[in-house]
Amino acid sequence: MEEQFKKLSKSQIIEIINKEGKTKKFDLSGSDLSGSNLSGSDLSGSNLRGSNLRGSDLSGSDLSGSDLSGSDLSWSNLRGSNLSGSDLSWSDLSWSNLRGSNLNKETIFSKIKITRKQSKIIFEKMFEIGEESKKEKKEGVKKK
Repeated sequence: MEEQFKKLSKSQIIEIINKEGKTKKFDLSGSDLSGSNLSGSDLSGSNLRGSNLRGSDLSGSDLSGSDLSGSDLSWSNLRGSNLSGSDLSWSDLSWSNLRGSNLNKETIFSKIKITRKQSKIIFEKMFEIGEESKKEKKEGVKKK
């Protein structure tokens, strides 16, 4: 975690994220942001490794390319968030809302903890991505 965040409260950290998120990548590794409202935040490319985001509202947030490995995202609202290219390995996503989240083939899912319902959502999204890739390949062959 960046030195500047170590002595700040959750609300102060969230205020900085909301002000500087579009221009800065944060090192919030190991931070406790549980129950925070981070909806619509730009945390793309940030380091959130091992963070506690349990019960947080991350709906509509940009988490693309972020390191969320080992994080607790259980009971979080990730509806409509951009998780493309993020590392979710060893994360706890149990009971989090993943509906409408942007997941792609670069998103890392190894050893995640999820419920059966969530696994269905992730499987369906990965199937869509696979079908889109096949379609793109076929269209590329036809153009040649």
